[in-house]
Amino acid sequence: MKKKVLSVLLAAAMMASLAACAAAPAAAPAPAAPAGDSGEAAAAEAPAEEAGELVDGKFAETRTITVEIYDRGNDGGSDPENNDYTRWIQQQMLEKHNVEVKYQKVPRWTEVDDINNLLAAGTAPDVCVTYSYPTVQTYADMGGVIDLAPYLETYKDELPNLWNWLGETNLYWDRDPSTGNVWAVEAKLANMNRVVTFIRQDWLDA
Repeated sequence: MKKKVLSVLLAAAMMASLAACAAAPAAAPAPAAPAGDSGEAAAAEAPAEEAGELVDGKFAETRTITVEIYDRGNDGGSDPENNDYTRWIQQQMLEKHNVEVKYQKVPRWTEVDDINNLLAAGTAPDVCVTYSYPTVQTYADMGGVIDLAPYLETYKDELPNLWNWLGETNLYWDRDPSTGNVWAVEAKLANMNRVVTFIRQDWLDA
C-alpha cells in the first residue's frame, strides 16, 4: 500500500513538473503503473490511512521511485536520463518531497512492446508513459495499473500545481463513466506552437 501511494503521488507530481518545464509529449497519457505488484490495483482500497506519512508534502524517510522516460534515439541529442530537465526534476522531488527519482529509458518507437516485456518480467517502472490508451486499458484489465480516482481528491491539497495546470477536465478526461475508474491522466502541452515559418536564403539572394 505504501508503494501504491508513493507511485500515485509521484505520478501526479512528475506530470506537474514535466508540464512546467515543457518536457511533456503532445497529448500523451501518463498512467501510473506499479512494477510487478498486480494484485494491488483494487479500487476499493482507501488511501486515507497513508496521509499521515506526509508532512507538508514531504516524506519523513527518503523514498525511491522509477519513472519511464522515452529514448527517441535522436542523433546528437541529450541523454534522456541525464539532462537539464531530468536533473531539475530529481532535485525538486528530493528537496520538496524527499523522493529520489530514477529514470528507466524505453525506446519511443517500440515502447508498447518494451513495457509489455518489462511488466511480464516484473521490472516495469513505477510511473509509465504511453501514447496508447488501449494499452493502458489492457494493463488495467490485467490488474497492473493503479486506479487514480480515490487519490486525486484525497491528495488534492498536496498537489495544487497539478490541479492548477491540468484542471478537472484533463484530470478526469479518461474517467470510466460506468465504474468511475481513472487509469490514466492526460498530459498537456506547455507550448502549443506547432508551425515554424522560415524563408530560404537562396531565394533572397536570387
